Amino acid sequence: EEMIYAGIETGGTSCKVAIAEGGYYPIKDKAQFDTTTPQETLGKIVEWLKDKNISSLGVVAFGPLCLQKEDPQFGYVTNTPKKAWENFPLRNFLIENLEKETGKKFNVAIDTDVNGCAYLEKVLYKDQVKENLSYITVGTGIGVGMVVNGKLVHGLGHPEAGHMSIKKLDYDKDFEGVCPYHKDCLEGLGTNVSIAKRLGCKIQDLPSVPDDNPVWNAVAFYLAEACLNLTLVASPEKIVIGGGVMNRAIMYKLIREHFSKLLNGYLKHPKLIDLENYIISPKLHPDNGLAAGILLGMEAN
Repeated sequence: EEMIYAGIETGGTSCKVAIAEGGYYPIKDKAQFDTTTPQETLGKIVEWLKDKNISSLGVVAFGPLCLQKEDPQFGYVTNTPKKAWENFPLRNFLIENLEKETGKKFNVAIDTDVNGCAYLEKVLYKDQVKENLSYITVGTGIGVGMVVNGKLVHGLGHPEAGHMSIKKLDYDKDFEGVCPYHKDCLEGLGTNVSIAKRLGCKIQDLPSVPDDNPVWNAVAFYLAEACLNLTLVASPEKIVIGGGVMNRAIMYKLIREHFSKLLNGYLKHPKLIDLENYIISPKLHPDNGLAAGILLGMEAN
């Protein structure tokens, strides 16, 4: 009989849970719950998991997270704007409640959603990515996960490159940006929140904004700046970009065009000529977050 592996992906609006048999993909069964308080949302997830006979569990979560294993707060959500989740012992809650329900103690693996997704893509592209890969998600926030020398980057905590400073376009000279900390950092200019604010509409109305609206070109330019900075700093062999804003197909084409102009022939490498295979979409979309959680859990156990 195949082993059953589980993964959880927490998000600002919903949290998902899934199981897979014998590996991290394909997903065998999954469920989704609205994100309310952590006790309520994770309680429903534990309830769903308790009779699935799982062998491991991995979590990819919105941050910031404490990821230093020697820290007493390892596996906590730290200073998130989601007040109910602030300083919540996410990992400990799952370990304790699963043990209560199943009698089994799990070494629950945890990382940021973007770090988990970066690691998954590195595994999926192991023939093309030997060492380094960067993963960007662009939705209501911008997160960046990084694999360097085959390992996820932690250090002080985890990468927060969504808040990098970038050059602003004339198009945005009167737009101050939406980041509560830095105003016009990448996240302040590139999220769906910032796009809706510029256009004076709701986030749910964005799919009906036409491709030729100049806002998409501006956001693509900022994401291309981010790709340039990541390329120059972390030397990734691929950059994968996902998240709600990237559901607009034209974005990849615009980002590659801007990236090529910004790089301006500086680095001579065949991968940087074939940008359609350098700046790419997630391979297992829309299940990549869940598959990433499952993979981290399998590897930790």
